Amino acid sequence: MQKMRNRHKIIIFLLLIIHYNSISQIFSDSILIKRIEKEVYNIYNFNFEPAEILYKELKKQYPNHPVSHLYCSLLIYWKYFPIISGNSIQDSLDNNMIKTIEKAQIILDKNESNSEAIFFDLSARLLLIMHYADNDHPSKVISYLPKTYNLAMKGQELTNEIIDFSFSTGLYNYYREAYPKAYPVYKPITYFFPKGNMEMGIKQLEFTGREGVFMAAEALSFLFYIYTNFEKNYIAGHNAAIKLNRKFPDNPLYYSYRIRTTLLNKEYIEAIPMIMKLKKMSHTNDFFKMMAYIYEGYVEEKLKMNYNKAEAFYKYAIELGMKYDNFVDDRLSYAYFGLARVYEHKDSKLAKKYKKLAEENTAYRHLFAD
Repeated sequence: MQKMRNRHKIIIFLLLIIHYNSISQIFSDSILIKRIEKEVYNIYNFNFEPAEILYKELKKQYPNHPVSHLYCSLLIYWKYFPIISGNSIQDSLDNNMIKTIEKAQIILDKNESNSEAIFFDLSARLLLIMHYADNDHPSKVISYLPKTYNLAMKGQELTNEIIDFSFSTGLYNYYREAYPKAYPVYKPITYFFPKGNMEMGIKQLEFTGREGVFMAAEALSFLFYIYTNFEKNYIAGHNAAIKLNRKFPDNPLYYSYRIRTTLLNKEYIEAIPMIMKLKKMSHTNDFFKMMAYIYEGYVEEKLKMNYNKAEAFYKYAIELGMKYDNFVDDRLSYAYFGLARVYEHKDSKLAKKYKKLAEENTAYRHLFAD
């Protein structure tokens, strides 16, 4: 069965809570709201120290409220990105999400229409779904889907009241139609869900990207993902990646998106200094180095036709990525496709081997496959 790949469903509603809370009892303090907004920006821009100070304050001020646990999850997710299964960081992330749900549920048990609690509960469930999908645990994903769907439908009713809800509605409208088209195996399941509208979904995400208070970055991130992976519109994907990179210049993930679409648009020379920069960014770990070497191999192959260098870069990228397990399957498929092309020039048996590996690991066969 096709592996579930939901990388860009990152923290899908996580920041919605902040927008709502700006008019809630807990977040009536406008000074605190501005601090939260500032520190959320810092988290996305990989500036974690001031964000950690705020977490300690939230934990102390609101010990019985889910806000500190959800905020902590956002902090953990980006600080230790990428998080894979089976380590203490993953346990900490999961525990904070579960505590968020538990504390939100206490509020909902008293008032099932409490919008604030719905936001927290939904955000936590979606982050857990994202994490389990990233690490290929479909049974865990499925266990969270029914309640998450019900909460998401409640959220749609608030679209006219809160600008950032156009993000969640846009996601539903697009993926409800696009996902079963891309993966027919899921088509029977979608019959149980109301129909969406792909064109409207994209417009709603674009609107959020322009006007959203806290969800603009997530909307742009999903537009990059949609245009690149589903629509195969690399120019539109590139525009979304540029906006993300300009808004969060120190975020190496967003910078890697910009490099990816630069290469997909065959602008190889422009990509070279960007790849070198990605290797040297202050928060670059082996995951981002892996991406840099994949892209460098692609340039060596396509622009310079230096197949020996391309082979070396692809193989080194694979070596760097192995410790990230299922999380990097899609990315490693770019390297496997590259090696398959390289070996077409000297060893057809190995070329077939690497092409098979690429096909087994990719969710989007049009990316770097030729």
